[in-house]
Amino acid sequence: MPQYDADATSLNKPVVTTGRPVTVWDEEVVIASPPEEAASRQVSMHRDAFLPICLSAEIEFAAAPGNFQIDFQTADTDEDKYYVTKASITQTGLNADNVCRIEALNIVAKFARLKMASLTNPVAVTARIC
Repeated sequence: MPQYDADATSLNKPVVTTGRPVTVWDEEVVIASPPEEAASRQVSMHRDAFLPICLSAEIEFAAAPGNFQIDFQTADTDEDKYYVTKASITQTGLNADNVCRIEALNIVAKFARLKMASLTNPVAVTARIC
């Protein structure tokens, strides 16, 4: 289960590179509280110097999630208190197949993750950051 790994070092975190998504939730039921359980696996970012610095996340729920909010967070220091929300998505961004996406522009942080701020129906979720 690829949940947040507080013991991971910058050397063994999965690395997001252009065109290669990293799965951060893999068919998991993510509980919005306590906060440490709401965070996805964190990723380290290495980008091509000639491409725009942006990230996206593709999120798929196994069934209707009801009301939810997922925050796309970034940080330079991989500790919970340093992560800040760059973008959020709610049920209004969900399509008929229970899939949604978040896009964040102008990212210069070293690390990124998703955080389930709220979720009405405890359904499995799969998410990839690219």
